[in-house]
Amino acid sequence: YYSNVLKQVNSGLPSNEFIVLMEKFYQQHFDEYNLIPSLTIPPTMGFGVQYRLNNKTKIFNAFGSLGIQNYLGNAKPNMGFGNKDKLRELSTHEFGHSFVNHVIDSIDNELIAQTEKLFIPVKSGMVKQGYTTWRICLYEHFVRAGEIIIANNLGNKAGAEQLRFDYIIKRKFIYLPVIIKVLERYNTEHNTSYPEAVKTAIQKLNSLPE
Repeated sequence: YYSNVLKQVNSGLPSNEFIVLMEKFYQQHFDEYNLIPSLTIPPTMGFGVQYRLNNKTKIFNAFGSLGIQNYLGNAKPNMGFGNKDKLRELSTHEFGHSFVNHVIDSIDNELIAQTEKLFIPVKSGMVKQGYTTWRICLYEHFVRAGEIIIANNLGNKAGAEQLRFDYIIKRKFIYLPVIIKVLERYNTEHNTSYPEAVKTAIQKLNSLPE
């Protein structure tokens, strides 16, 4: 089964253009970008992890199948890892955590605490998705905002709009419009750093009514 998985992933590898655009947008670089397909991770789920060794930082997207699997009693099993667009989309998300999380963590704790009241309206929906704290909720909001902007930068306008709809309407990431507005300006003008843009976006969130 794993030989089929590897064959599908290798034949459906997306162009590395999205990585180039991620590095440009986030103003960061990593030494390696690695994919770890897994038959033990639930379908469409992924995990973004990283480690540093010998002064090199390697980041990973460990992920389950990207679509429907068909393998029982099938001489030519389909393990569901052959969707190039879904692989790029999920990789943008999981790699995104290595670009985003430490930036959120660098924001003054007082500002994070001041915005924590915003977790109350979305807590139920976030907890159902496994996001149990406001800080994690912020990670997910900023990673998803980055996904939408990267998709636009790739010229995938339809994909960006679909992500926007899925995340804001279906999955209740209701603070994305505020965050995206700030990050789109940063993306266009590049007259500040990504961490400064993140700080500005969180300050905008802090000014929202409870």
